[in-house]
Amino acid sequence: MRKKVLAVVLAVLAFSLIAASAATLGGINAADIGADTTLVASCNGGNGPVDVSWDSVEYDSAANEFEVTEFTVTFLDDSCDGDPITVTLAQGNGTELATVTGSVSGTAVTFDDTDFGGVSAELLRRVAIVVG
Repeated sequence: MRKKVLAVVLAVLAFSLIAASAATLGGINAADIGADTTLVASCNGGNGPVDVSWDSVEYDSAANEFEVTEFTVTFLDDSCDGDPITVTLAQGNGTELATVTGSVSGTAVTFDDTDFGGVSAELLRRVAIVVG
């Protein structure tokens, strides 16, 4: 039992350190799924929190669950246009479900299941975003 608790604490700590090494985005709004992680980054241009919208959630009958298959990160400052972006989707305990990378286009970037394969909507509880 003690080893399991230690493993969970270390996983959460590791995930927190990764999130803290990002720059502040002013928080993340990730409505409907309940995912959020506080970040340290600055690419939102004072527009309030960066927003993550779950554009497509589909039922996977083989896995018997709903999966997020597309999402968009918005409210990024236009000065970040063309910058690299990394988004990590994780469980509440910090266990990574998927990490995707791309480039900011204008003030937003969209990822779909060709980028990350889809993740369980039930398990998804945290989003960490690094721009730059």
